[in-house]
Amino acid sequence: MNLFRKPYLIYWGSIPLILILGFLVRFRTMQLNIHDTYFVIDQFSLAVLISGFALIIGIAYWMLSRYGKNISQRLVKWHIGITSIAVLLLLALSFFFVNTTDKPGAAFSDYMADIRWNYKIEKVMFLVAVIMLLAQFLFPLNLILGLLNKKRIKA
Repeated sequence: MNLFRKPYLIYWGSIPLILILGFLVRFRTMQLNIHDTYFVIDQFSLAVLISGFALIIGIAYWMLSRYGKNISQRLVKWHIGITSIAVLLLLALSFFFVNTTDKPGAAFSDYMADIRWNYKIEKVMFLVAVIMLLAQFLFPLNLILGLLNKKRIKA
């Protein structure tokens, strides 16, 4: 069975995995500093949000498959590949953050080194997130092309 012919199974199958990973790190938070504003995000809430997007994308792919609309398999592979790799990279990079509050007696230079390290990790995470968000435009493009395509496939 070719999963790229039924991409909704990939998205629906990833929902429990994302929620389990979010539950395992439910007490961790991610702090993002953007222009003098700190955004503190609970990682379980982020997992629920990502699972909701996976559900919506899965439903859209399922509807296209259900009504026999022909979608570009190349765009499906690119969309799933970039999204999966980006989510795994973001998850892996989040474990490299150094918690600066765990070292109350540390020297100021160590504290600043940790801040600089976190800033570098944030830059890489931001780049990966932008690439992932840009790849999400492949989904509506494939959706529109599938709806406009006159060829029907056998379900």
